[in-house]
Amino acid sequence: MNIRKYISLLTAAALLCTFVTFAPFARAADENGIFKEADAVITNLAGSFFPQENVTRAQFTAALVTVMQIVQNTDLSDKSGFEFKDVDGNGVYFKEIYAAQKAKIIAGGENFYPDENITFAQAVKMCVCAIGFDAAAEHMGGFPSGYIKAAKRLKITDNIYDGERLLYNLLCSSFMPSSYKNGAAFFEDSNETYLERLYNISCCDGLVTATNICPENGGESYKKGYIALDGKVYGYEKDTYGLLGKNVRMFYKKGTSEALFLVEDDNETVEINYEDVSEFSQDKISVEFLSGTKKKNYKTAGARYVYNGKISDVFPKSLIGGDYTKITLLDNNSDGTYEYVFVLDYKYTVVGSVQKDPVVISDANSGSENALRLNGGAVLSVYENESVIEIDDIKSGDVIAAAVSEDLSYAMIQRMSKNAAGVLQERDSEGYVYIGGEKYMVTGYAEKNYGDIL
Repeated sequence: MNIRKYISLLTAAALLCTFVTFAPFARAADENGIFKEADAVITNLAGSFFPQENVTRAQFTAALVTVMQIVQNTDLSDKSGFEFKDVDGNGVYFKEIYAAQKAKIIAGGENFYPDENITFAQAVKMCVCAIGFDAAAEHMGGFPSGYIKAAKRLKITDNIYDGERLLYNLLCSSFMPSSYKNGAAFFEDSNETYLERLYNISCCDGLVTATNICPENGGESYKKGYIALDGKVYGYEKDTYGLLGKNVRMFYKKGTSEALFLVEDDNETVEINYEDVSEFSQDKISVEFLSGTKKKNYKTAGARYVYNGKISDVFPKSLIGGDYTKITLLDNNSDGTYEYVFVLDYKYTVVGSVQKDPVVISDANSGSENALRLNGGAVLSVYENESVIEIDDIKSGDVIAAAVSEDLSYAMIQRMSKNAAGVLQERDSEGYVYIGGEKYMVTGYAEKNYGDIL
């Protein structure tokens, strides 16, 4: 191949790469959790913009001007300068596209092509223009190469997987105009990001050492949320269950101790059913798989044990006695030893009645016996299919699984929604039943209350 042809092919390849469309949820490429962080920031600050596989020009425009607070500060009363014939003046993205044109993020013209997929180069150009770096980009070569060079200098194209990551990089950029001469802007690193300037938000990394559910030194649980990051306490109004012991990146109001949202960092977790455990000691948990043909040991020497949401002063094996027990191991420093062992020891109940504050849930099968009873002001984490619900959503006749702390100050309640219908085909010697070819475990609660039916 001659050198001229080789260079031509390289140029063609570069141009092809420039015009790739965004796939906003390319999670498979996100090996370091970068997508999760960008998604959390964009969604919490501005909402969700990219529900489809590819991002349209209208969707990215709307996301950009919303995230950068451009549309919020645009006067929409005069529409006389709006040129695009293919953008409906009453359409869902009109105000965002209008704001982008007025801010000179997009050029005017007869058509905008709002429903076409946006290319990488187009999205980069819009981001560069949004912070006024377009004159420098034109000087570097214009569209597309000059804008891509400018974006690289601004570090807004680092680790790009999707449109959200590009917007997140833009928010984290700290290059801002410092002065203007002869109509040109001069930029410098201001050490203040757009995330700080526009939203007054800073972020930090740390290890969650306590929460309102599981305070340090065995203190009482509190309904008012908080987390302690490396010992420093921040107010946090969202559910804190499952955060203890984890590395997180936290976003908080600058100059305050008010945490807004956080993203879990690298934490290795393993979930184990207690019925699979062959040895449960303070130094090791052994699990057998496939009827004992495979065995795995997990090192837990020095671990903190958390029984039903609270750090336990005693080894929790003596406390386990529910209908179903799940163990979660947490290694937050990747050293092969698990620093935390979380035990959720559930008891099943068919709800008879529900009383709030103090929470009392009676068992429809046995009146007040085996009822869930908590202290006044107890903290609750109530879920259905991993979605948060309220205690008010629990009704008579519901089936729940509840894990209650030793001091009755906290409870994790799961409302069961799945069921199996069909002919009971078999019940084996180990107590399992088969319905529709599927295998189900019979709990002690089911045996006690429905054994005659089974």
